[in-house]
Amino acid sequence: MADVILHDHPEFRERYYEIRREGLPVIYLIPKKRVNSYALLRVGIGSYDRYYRDGDRIRRVLPGSAHFLEHKLFANPDGSDAMERMRDLGADANAYTTGTATCYLCNCRENFGVVLRELLTFVSQPYFTKENVENEKKIILQEAAMYADSPSSRLIIEAARQLYREHPIRDEIVGTPASIKKITPHRLYDVYRAFYHTGNMQLFISGDLTPDDVLNALSDVSMPTGKDDFRILPTFEGGRYDHPIRTLRRRVSKPLFSVTSGFPEPEGDPSERRRRMLAVSIINAPCELLQPILWLNHKNDPL
Repeated sequence: MADVILHDHPEFRERYYEIRREGLPVIYLIPKKRVNSYALLRVGIGSYDRYYRDGDRIRRVLPGSAHFLEHKLFANPDGSDAMERMRDLGADANAYTTGTATCYLCNCRENFGVVLRELLTFVSQPYFTKENVENEKKIILQEAAMYADSPSSRLIIEAARQLYREHPIRDEIVGTPASIKKITPHRLYDVYRAFYHTGNMQLFISGDLTPDDVLNALSDVSMPTGKDDFRILPTFEGGRYDHPIRTLRRRVSKPLFSVTSGFPEPEGDPSERRRRMLAVSIINAPCELLQPILWLNHKNDPL
């Protein structure tokens, strides 16, 4: 059995279905008359997550673990790659990690039900071995070195470090070389079991689909379930300046600079948070030279 609720969102002028079925994440279906259908699975683990509760214990998450999991979940136990399998079905698939979430996404014109089932299946079946983890470390260490050599990436990180003393926004999403080298299959399985479950996921779907289309496609899919009280939110900081100006010296073809502003987030008002984000996006759009960056304190708001 599944619960299906039709919502009419006044701010975004959208009608969408909220679908709840045991063994699946909460599904938000936005019906659209389009050529392609789209799906995005959001898992509530990102680079800001550094600790979690495991019963009476507090466990640490190594920096870069969320990003490492994103890479390794595409590896199937039979040796195949889930992204290649989805592409063989005619889907365009990808994934990314942010400070607050890891997202797996796909879109296709045909076979959407099969593609969606493939996406939820590989996310639900982790396969980590010493060999494939060690091979992945080499790839991610190269990625970390690329960001370390990128003047624009260094500019963004150093701008965040000017505003925050303790918040993990100060650190690279990929982690540090030291933390990457400490990651093991055992550590990955521990973090996966804590964060990868239906209570910590949302699935967003858009296309020429009905709730029955989605539920029929996922009739035989069941994902891990878990407790909701495991999360430990990062340090809340109000955007205070440690130093107003910082200069980095690198070999660049032209000087780069960033003007960064931090705004305290309104307590308990997700609508005001969205309005601020939209307002700053509008302000940023014409600023081709200045490019201000807004760092907002994150609170868990699935929509």
